[in-house]
Amino acid sequence: MLKDLQQRQGDQSIENGAVAMPVVIKTTPYKSVLMVIITIVVTLAVVYTFNLYSENQQLKLKSQQLLVDEPAPIASKTNNIAAALLTKKEIVADDKAEHSPVEPQVENNQLSSRAPLQASITHTVINKVEQQESIINNQAVSKGNKVYGNEVSGNRTKTENLENKARLISKETSKETTSMVISRTQLSPEMLAKQKMNRAKEAVANNNITKAEQLFEDVLLVLPSQKDARKQLAALWFGRQSYQAALNLLAQGISLDSSDQDLRMLAAQIYIKQGQSFQAFKVLQSHPNVQTIIQINYQSMLATQAQASQQFSFAISAYKRLAKLQANIGRWWLGLAIAYDSSSQFELASQTYTLALNKNDLSDSARKFITQRLQELGE
Repeated sequence: MLKDLQQRQGDQSIENGAVAMPVVIKTTPYKSVLMVIITIVVTLAVVYTFNLYSENQQLKLKSQQLLVDEPAPIASKTNNIAAALLTKKEIVADDKAEHSPVEPQVENNQLSSRAPLQASITHTVINKVEQQESIINNQAVSKGNKVYGNEVSGNRTKTENLENKARLISKETSKETTSMVISRTQLSPEMLAKQKMNRAKEAVANNNITKAEQLFEDVLLVLPSQKDARKQLAALWFGRQSYQAALNLLAQGISLDSSDQDLRMLAAQIYIKQGQSFQAFKVLQSHPNVQTIIQINYQSMLATQAQASQQFSFAISAYKRLAKLQANIGRWWLGLAIAYDSSSQFELASQTYTLALNKNDLSDSARKFITQRLQELGE
């Protein structure tokens, strides 16, 4: 009974909350969380390390492949450069040998310039190699984080071999260059005068008289014996009434070639323009071969200027030459008759007037003059 009573009391106390039961307080598992975090971090580190290692391995393989593959194009480019230089030199040398009218001349200063030329060619080839080497190294450094010591050593060895090969090629090119002959083309006075003459004629055609005169003067400075330039320059000066300058220019040309007929005729025209018939006659008559000149214009000018300056004996000689050259021309016979008449050779004058009257090319006024003069001489 007592036990039952105690048990009931215990049950009641439980129901009424009289008995205090121990309360279990749950704590946060810090160690477990920490372990999870450490595990995650380690896992990420392992994954990152593995990825970084894989990328480094790939970069190293690519850099090695680039270093192995690139020297061949570089050597090829070096060979192409050297071959192109040799081919160009041979073409230029052959072209000069085929087209040059004279053998090339070698000057001392040109021979001494070969050494700088060879050094320039060698320097150019080596620069090409060094540029390619720099490009390869830059690519390798940008793609990888670092290059192991043995790889750097191997790359340097390859680069040195490539540079030595380039130097050998440049030496061969230099040998070929030393066998070439370097010459300088220089225009002869005749060629230079011809060029300036063409430019002067173009200036005349374009009515640029000042430029044409300057070019003609340049021609005469280079080649004083150039008659065409002297005649055209004298004609230009004559056209702008620089008479004395033109006469001086023509006198210089006559002193160089006293047998030139055109220079004398142009000088005579200037004297005639100035009303100096006797000076014109002297220039024409002083020709060393005046008796054998068959140019009609020359003999005609000589005859008229001799007649105008009352040099009748020279006028008779000139008209005789004209009548002999062109026997059917009435004015030559008329001029000869007047020369006879002026020199008081009336009988010869009358006969010559008659010959002139029988020619068909005289004008009515000339025929009327001849008829009147024959009547006077007949009296």
